[in-house]
Amino acid sequence: MKKLLLSCVFVTGYFMADAQQPLVVIETESGNLGRDWEVTSGLGLESISTKTDAMNSNYPGSADKLVTYTVKFPKAGTYDLFVKIKVGSGGPNDDSFYYSNGFGAKDPENAEDWVTVNGLVDAGYLATDLSAEVDDKGTAKKGQWKWINISKYISLEKGVSFKVKDGQLTQTFQIGGREDGLEIDKFVFAPIKSNYTVDILNKAE
Repeated sequence: MKKLLLSCVFVTGYFMADAQQPLVVIETESGNLGRDWEVTSGLGLESISTKTDAMNSNYPGSADKLVTYTVKFPKAGTYDLFVKIKVGSGGPNDDSFYYSNGFGAKDPENAEDWVTVNGLVDAGYLATDLSAEVDDKGTAKKGQWKWINISKYISLEKGVSFKVKDGQLTQTFQIGGREDGLEIDKFVFAPIKSNYTVDILNKAE
């Protein structure tokens, strides 16, 4: 297994859906981007996308394809992971990425370290559909910003939730590039056993 030298960025902002439900937000451009990633701007927001398609079908394959975040959680608990994305004009050729199957620095060449998220072209809830509860797969199409609970999403692999323990509130989280044309704007870690609408996720900051 390769050893990676990682530079991380703290993400400390979160939105209180209510007094018991702190949401932890990652603006994707705030991380340590590998050389295969770029930041794009438009419509008042910044997002990231990978420059090239997959090196391998089940794992990123290179540190250049990783983005690393250091995330500070306000409390212990189990969190689902939500993502705001836009699938490009290539549709099914622009609709996948990887995320780490737990916290910590992962090996970009070890498939067991990664969850492959694919088939996003026909999944999710439009960012303009404010009352929609972001829960199951959804049906939003390409070319529009949309939210997906990727902890509950099943495509090539089943999604995972993330456990945060007392005394370990600061964690490393990573994603990997798989297909170019997919824009990723924001991640939100949200405590499980609660319902989250598009409006709540939009307002998280």
